[in-house]
Amino acid sequence: MRRIITINSNQVNKSIETKKILTEKLINAGFEVTYEFYEDAELIISIGGDGSFLKTVHDFDFTQTPIIGINTGHLGFFPEISPNHIDNFIKSYKNNNFLVQDISLLKANICTNNCNSNMYAVNEVVVKGDKSRTIHLSLNVNGKHIQNFSGDGMIISTPTGSTAYNYAAGGSIVDPSLNLMQLTPAA
Repeated sequence: MRRIITINSNQVNKSIETKKILTEKLINAGFEVTYEFYEDAELIISIGGDGSFLKTVHDFDFTQTPIIGINTGHLGFFPEISPNHIDNFIKSYKNNNFLVQDISLLKANICTNNCNSNMYAVNEVVVKGDKSRTIHLSLNVNGKHIQNFSGDGMIISTPTGSTAYNYAAGGSIVDPSLNLMQLTPAA
């Protein structure tokens, strides 16, 4: 049976070098490695930082295939593996010694006078006015009116995104296992 792993990497030198090392080690461990997504891939590995991880999620259209990250960036909330621990990762993965964590996605339908846009997000959706103007929002959740809001914008974040822009704007940090979303006004 083919065991396909897809690798997605940014173009930073450390990431490119890590991608070469990882590819060789995975092939030696009996995996088939691709750099494009295949429906029968069992795992996607993102190499880079948080931005690369989120880009991978978007690049592969929020696939159900598990994604893990190797951190060659700075912060690294999403990518959990250090390049120095690739051998341990491969050994644990081959022995089914891992845990898959589901994270909540946010689906937003943004309606303006001119358009209607649907989108998905891992961290947050931010609705802002253009040209530094105050915007007026009618906030509805699951079809139920919550409130009207006027200001610079609104941040709607998932638990995973609570430590990102939401926190910087004064929102709370919440445990990623909670099933909630947070609404944080921007001024």
